[in-house]
Amino acid sequence: MIKSTYIFFVFFMLTAVWSCNRPSDMQREHPAVSPTFYADSLRTLGRGIRLIKEEKESLAFPPLDSVFRLPVDDVLTTEELRRLSSESLRRLMIYFNLMMNFESGYQYFDSLERAKHPVVSRYCRRELWVAKAQMLMALDRHAEAVDYLNRAMALKDENNDPLSEIFCTATAGITYMGVDTISTRAESAFRRACRVAERSGLSNYWLYPQAIGRLADIYLQQGKYEESISLCREAIRLCEKSGSYHGKLVVAEILTEAYRLLGLYDEAFRYCAVGTGEPHVPKLTIT
Repeated sequence: MIKSTYIFFVFFMLTAVWSCNRPSDMQREHPAVSPTFYADSLRTLGRGIRLIKEEKESLAFPPLDSVFRLPVDDVLTTEELRRLSSESLRRLMIYFNLMMNFESGYQYFDSLERAKHPVVSRYCRRELWVAKAQMLMALDRHAEAVDYLNRAMALKDENNDPLSEIFCTATAGITYMGVDTISTRAESAFRRACRVAERSGLSNYWLYPQAIGRLADIYLQQGKYEESISLCREAIRLCEKSGSYHGKLVVAEILTEAYRLLGLYDEAFRYCAVGTGEPHVPKLTIT
């Protein structure tokens, strides 16, 4: 099992947008977007995302946190606030990983849970528990991390958002690999992420090939080389299609190890070069 997988999350820059809902809209199938939604997003979450992308992550916390200070009233709908809160939780997880401030990260997420924010406690518990597990993994508090992951994976239909479920289940799978001795839990999480992606038509979403790549890693650890290589080839195809550079690096690392163990060193060097950025390496193709 890989014990330092939390470092992969510094590359997780998500594409989902957030939103907020008023109580009267909670039962609407397609709630209307408030006139101020995009302006509010730009002032709060948008500024934090921009600072992280500009490598000014030390300044990103106040705008990301400010999402949870917005009043829950008639200005924004409940669904808008749910989307914004969900995205902010993911970005804050990235923030604390980038800053390598895991104790503060855990304390922050724990305080947010204890505050019982009306939207977070109803619609974003899965993101919150996965984020707490991430911090606990880096703090070597593995038993607590597994407990939060188990609770997150047990939730069903919390927010009816396939992007949220793919992110959380794929993240849970990667975290399980760092804290759990039972590989079937990680395998189950990755399979769930893949099922949701395929069922919802989101197989081009960049976390889908990463989930496949991690499944291939599990098979490699189990000595199932053919199954591992086959999954990696599928993941490469999807990475090329979705433009997931980080996903390609994950898969190349797994293929390098698989071919090394099989004694196919030419193929191993080929995929190793992808990770080291050798300019002469040809574009990955399925063979």
